[in-house]
Amino acid sequence: MMNFNNVIVCHLYAMTSITCQYSHKYCVKIEYQVLMSNIFIYSLAVIVCLYVHVGFGGNNIWDIFILSVFWSPALCYHQTECDPPGGYDYFTVDGLWPANMSFYTPNCTPPVTFNMSEIQTIENKLYRTWPDINNVTISPVICNLKRYGITPSDTLQQNKSDFQMALKKLYNVTPPLWCYRSDAGEIYFLQMIVCLDKFLNFIECSQEGKNQTDDCPETFKFPAYHNTTKQSVKLINLK
Repeated sequence: MMNFNNVIVCHLYAMTSITCQYSHKYCVKIEYQVLMSNIFIYSLAVIVCLYVHVGFGGNNIWDIFILSVFWSPALCYHQTECDPPGGYDYFTVDGLWPANMSFYTPNCTPPVTFNMSEIQTIENKLYRTWPDINNVTISPVICNLKRYGITPSDTLQQNKSDFQMALKKLYNVTPPLWCYRSDAGEIYFLQMIVCLDKFLNFIECSQEGKNQTDDCPETFKFPAYHNTTKQSVKLINLK
C-alpha cells in the first residue's frame, strides 16, 4: 500500500516566515496531520465500499476511487466566508467516491441513510483532514520542502507542467488539475484529482477522466497562505 504519510502539502508548499511556526524536524514528524494517513484513507474507503455494496443498485460496477482535494487558500481567497483561527494553508478533502475508469459513479437506488456512528473511530482525523471550510478549529503544519520549486504566490505565475512534474516525481502519477477563474479574469489552482485502485495505491487516471477534470491552462496562480478573518462574501459556485 502507498505510504500516505508523505503528504502532498509537504512537497508543494514552501514554509514562509508567516507560516513557519514549527521546525522542519517537528513538521516531518507530524506531517500526517496535514492531509491524510493510511488509517484515515483506508477507514474512509472501507465505509465507501460498504455503502457501494449494500446501497447501490443497477449500474454498480466500479474500478477505482477518486480522491478530490481543494487547495484551501484558493477556495477561501476572495469568495468564501473564512473564519479559521490560523488561516488557511493546507489541502482539504473534497470527497472520496467510487467510479469506473470513465469517472462515472454508481447509481444509488434506493438512497442510503448515512450512519454517523460508523465513522466514530476516525472522527478526530476527519476534523483535521476534512474540516468545515467556514469554521476550522485546527490549522495543520506546513512543511518546508522547496526542492521542486513549487512556491505559492499571489503574484507569480505557476507553470502547470512544472507543477505536475513535481507530483509525478513524488507519486509516479500526473493528477488532473482544476482551476478557478475569478470575475477579474485571474486563474487560480483550486483542486486536484487523485485516482486510487481498490488497494489504495496511486494510479494514473484514465485519459477520459483527465479530459473531464483537467481544465487548468499552462500558467496559473498557486495562491499563498493568508491569515484571514471572517468575511461576508459569497461562496464560489463550483458546479
